[in-house]
Amino acid sequence: NKPVAYEKDSTVIKVKINSVKKKEVPEVDDEFAQDVSEEYKTVADLKNGLKGKLEKELGERLKETKISALIDKIIPSVDLTVPVCMIDYEVANTFRKFAYQMGMREEDAIKFLTANGQKLDEFTSPWRPDAEHTIKSQLIITKIRDNEKISVSDEEVNAEYDKQHKDDKDNPNAELYKSMIKDNMEYQKTIEFLLDNNKLTPSKKQIKYEDFASGKYLEDENKKSKENKEDEVKSE
Repeated sequence: NKPVAYEKDSTVIKVKINSVKKKEVPEVDDEFAQDVSEEYKTVADLKNGLKGKLEKELGERLKETKISALIDKIIPSVDLTVPVCMIDYEVANTFRKFAYQMGMREEDAIKFLTANGQKLDEFTSPWRPDAEHTIKSQLIITKIRDNEKISVSDEEVNAEYDKQHKDDKDNPNAELYKSMIKDNMEYQKTIEFLLDNNKLTPSKKQIKYEDFASGKYLEDENKKSKENKEDEVKSE
C-alpha cells in the first residue's frame, strides 16, 4: 500500500497501512454451546444456564445489600466500642489480601510503599472506618445468634463437610474445618433470621444490572452517604 499523507497546520503525517485484520466471531449454535461447557447441549441450554447464574448472582447481591442495610440501622442504636487491636488486626488482614491481589508478598508490598515515600499506617489509614464497621457487624450478628440460640446440628455440619471434602475424608484437620463450617452455617442462618424477621421496603429507583452486580451502585451510594454525614458535621 502507498503511504497516505494528511496535512494540518503545516504538519504532515504519513501513515502506511501494513495490514487490515478482522476478528472472527464464532457462530452461536449448539456446537458453540457444547464448547462452552459439557453441561450445555443446545443454545437454549446455554441461555438458560447463563440466565440462571446471573439470577443467582443477583440474588446473592440483593441479600448482601439487605443485610448491610439492616446492620447499618442497628449499629447507631448499639453502644459498642471496638478495641483498637481488633481494628489493627482487620486492617492488617486486609493489607495481606491487598498484597496477594497485587501478586506480592506482604513484606515486599511494604518495601514498595516505603520506596515510594509512604508509610504503612498512612497507606492503610483510610481503611480503618470500614474495618471498624465490619467488626461491629460481625459482633452484632454473633450476639443475635447467641440471643436467639441459633445453631446447626452435627449432622448438618458433617453433611456439609462431606460435600466440601468428599475427596479428602482422612484430613488430619477435619475437626478444625468442621468448626469453621459450623460457625459459617450459624452465621448464615442468623442472616436468614434477620431477613425473615424484618420488613424492608423495596426501592422504586431503577438500577442497571451491571451497576448493581458489580457493586458500583452501592459504592456510589455509600460515597454519597459519607459525604452527607460530613456535611452535617460541618454544618453543626
